[in-house]
Amino acid sequence: MSEEPFDFVRYFTRVHKTPFWHQMQAGMASFAGVKAGMKVLDVGCGPGRLVNHLWGGNVTAVGLDGNFRMLERARIEFGKRPFLVGSAEHLPFSANQFDATLAGNVLFFLPDPHRVLQEMVRVTRSGGVVTIWNPSEAMSQAAAAEYAARHADEMDSFSQKHIVNWAGIAEANRRWDPDTLAEMFLQAGLVEFQSKTTLDGLARYARGRKP
Repeated sequence: MSEEPFDFVRYFTRVHKTPFWHQMQAGMASFAGVKAGMKVLDVGCGPGRLVNHLWGGNVTAVGLDGNFRMLERARIEFGKRPFLVGSAEHLPFSANQFDATLAGNVLFFLPDPHRVLQEMVRVTRSGGVVTIWNPSEAMSQAAAAEYAARHADEMDSFSQKHIVNWAGIAEANRRWDPDTLAEMFLQAGLVEFQSKTTLDGLARYARGRKP
């Protein structure tokens, strides 16, 4: 009997519903200083849970993703929220549109993360913030397995397997330390760089302000 084909959309819809993943997404918004009344863009919004979470806090949030099927799922889950198909490298917005532009677990695997960061800056208003999170320099499959073992009472088996799989993707792409991120943000024209880790040091938030 042949195995069922891997369904990326179904898989990541399940990932976004896990408590540890949602906490990291919501933590990114908190680190960015997002508050009621702001207009926010979530780049690579996936199945849309963060966008819906922000609307619950009276934030005007827009979700963008390059995967049409992913946004079909977002509309099924949260149909009253605004979701757009578009490229992170060429954001379909005019300049200075958003108070905060976010991208959670996106830039580390894209071919040109510098270009995406520049686009995020372009669509952010002067005085606004750009905030991302990605695997940190400490992320590895071994470290992720150790994390899952330490937190076994808080994570179901799916979450434990996912964090190790995610670490493998990080090992094959990028894991960023604060100095590298600070240089990226500086080159993109951002100031007041800040960074901190989450997930016991395995993921890193970074933010900067557009002058």
